[in-house]
Amino acid sequence: MKRQIRRRYLWNPYGLRLNIINWINMRRRHKARSSRRHKKDGIDRISTFPDHVLGNILSLLSLKDAIRTSILSSRWRYLWTLSMSLDLTLFENEGLEKFESFVNYVLDNCKSMNLDKFHLHCPEAVGFSLINDWVSSAISRNPKQLDLYIDFEELEDCYDDNPEAVPLPPYPNCILNYNNLVVLKLKSCFEVEIPSSVSCFPCLKTLTFTGWYPYHSSVVNRLISSCPVLEILRVVGSCEPDEPLLFDISNITVKKLYLDFNTGERGLHQHFVIINTPNLEYLNIKDQTLACYVVNNVDSVISAYIDCQGPFGRDADTKQVVRLFLLLESVAKAKQLTLSADSLLILKPTFCCTWPIFINLTNLQLNASECFDWTLLAYFLKSSPNLERLGLGKDLFSREYQFEDQFKWNPPDDIPECLKLKLKYVEMTMFKGRNDELQLVEYLLNNAQVLEVMFIITYPYPLKDEMVEKVDMFERASQACNVYVVEEMRRKLSKKDLEELFDI
Repeated sequence: MKRQIRRRYLWNPYGLRLNIINWINMRRRHKARSSRRHKKDGIDRISTFPDHVLGNILSLLSLKDAIRTSILSSRWRYLWTLSMSLDLTLFENEGLEKFESFVNYVLDNCKSMNLDKFHLHCPEAVGFSLINDWVSSAISRNPKQLDLYIDFEELEDCYDDNPEAVPLPPYPNCILNYNNLVVLKLKSCFEVEIPSSVSCFPCLKTLTFTGWYPYHSSVVNRLISSCPVLEILRVVGSCEPDEPLLFDISNITVKKLYLDFNTGERGLHQHFVIINTPNLEYLNIKDQTLACYVVNNVDSVISAYIDCQGPFGRDADTKQVVRLFLLLESVAKAKQLTLSADSLLILKPTFCCTWPIFINLTNLQLNASECFDWTLLAYFLKSSPNLERLGLGKDLFSREYQFEDQFKWNPPDDIPECLKLKLKYVEMTMFKGRNDELQLVEYLLNNAQVLEVMFIITYPYPLKDEMVEKVDMFERASQACNVYVVEEMRRKLSKKDLEELFDI
């Protein structure tokens, strides 16, 4: 019986967001019609809910929208003051004085004494004394989560020119003395001093710190050691290329670790990151500095994402390649692994090395760029005997014809064990139907003996019918395999699209 490739359409979430308001309005009209059909009386049922329930409902809205509900009726006039979440953000089109008055009004009238979240995002021009007063007022309401984002653009410029001549503002001490925080997110250039005798944040489970490094590296090290129940750690910031830094991330309770370092000058930097987290389950590294990672006790890692970037316009040197290869070896026991195009480009010279065996790996995602071919894919297939799901993405940032010859598929000499026994799902994105892509599809279909599904997602244009027929003619080692050609759509959705998508 002749096989037939099934065509599908995939709506990109960006296109969905562009027209989501149409869907919302459509749902409102649908519900309004339904309500009129089934209306029995004119009772406002939601207003009969207890105050604490309405306060929780208003917490789901933005603070300004919650305040606007005060015009609904006398019942709603002051309900916004029971909101459990205060999000105070100064937007570009708002005046500074108006924002200060708004924050003071909110804090003076807020009646919630056990906030779920307090978020403050404003520029340094507000003034440090006023920021301290606002944070102190928020702390008095026992928040579980505190987000403090202070933009110090002018101060950062002065600090870059002459760091010794610019004293940084002191960190609000009321935060260090508050013991009930569960989530803390800091983005600022405060002067943070934590005495070694102080054990702060006994309840903190999630910490996000965005700063300047190496200036704030000792602060991060101290914070990590001061959080006995920390589970999620995010360290983000800009690193000085000429100043070495040392991060010591040693914590027995951390389960998820996110590291995101950027620098103005890519290359080989004397940055060291020690990771000693025996209970770590998820590791996410985005690093433009190609720091040297010393990874210990991470055998528990389930999922890893690595995006390391080399120098612009030239190949990475041997030390950079070795650093990244050692990092890859350290997560060899992970079940899920994602590597960026930049990481694969740096690792390309390692095909002559002895590769680690990814004994637990069941899900692999590789992303290729214009300068990377499929050389390392064969090594991953040979080194991953239990691989069940394979994702392959490719993107060209320059004109395609300039790099088409660089994409080549050289299959391994022997069929990898994962193709014989394990691989069930393959997804290829940004598929354009070039020779290397067709060769790779043919190889996988010819040799994946238990393959069940192959998704081929095309962009920016759908495959021509003759190309689809060519794929359809490839011999399949697995007779149970279904091939789907999916056209990714990045456009505004019509009313008909929305009705079909949401089945309205």
